[in-house]
Amino acid sequence: MLKRYKDAYLVGRTIVAFGGIIKGFGIVVGAIDAVVSLTLMKQGGSTLVLAGLLVGLVAGGIIYGIGILVSAQGQILAATIDTAVNGSPFLSDGQKANAMSV
Repeated sequence: MLKRYKDAYLVGRTIVAFGGIIKGFGIVVGAIDAVVSLTLMKQGGSTLVLAGLLVGLVAGGIIYGIGILVSAQGQILAATIDTAVNGSPFLSDGQKANAMSV
């Protein structure tokens, strides 16, 4: 039973890490678009470039928001597992602490 909980925690941590990767990707997308748009604006000065800047920042923000949601799902899974481990009558207090890595 302890292995099942440890595997479930591993899945939760993996989901949280994947959400962090998505958030990082969102930041990179927004930053790259901002740099490219500002570079093009210095060269051309077009208002279309400002629209591109806005679209890139919004896209980066949306991707970042999706990363937050994915990370939150991993945290919810971990909290649910915490509840299951804590309420399990089959585990001693030491096993519960071991499963929760406390």
